[in-house]
Amino acid sequence: MGFDPTVNQRLLPPTFPRFIRVYSFESTIEQLDQLLNQLNDSIKVTDLTLFQQLFEFCLEFSNRNQSVFLRSILQVKRHKNGMFSF
Repeated sequence: MGFDPTVNQRLLPPTFPRFIRVYSFESTIEQLDQLLNQLNDSIKVTDLTLFQQLFEFCLEFSNRNQSVFLRSILQVKRHKNGMFSF
């Protein structure tokens, strides 16, 4: 009697195999550089004092960056600044 790796297979929920993209080192560095530049751009929200400026900045930032992570960082910075926080 040996070990059978498929013993608990029936207990797993049915899922499709997931495709995982593995990036090269150079591509990873480019993406990280781009992310850091976009984070640096999001720091500009702390300099805004008027609601209209904030609104226009958020619209422009959201149109340029489709990343949910970057938009959530923008929200956190806006609330940390105390501007229009509830």
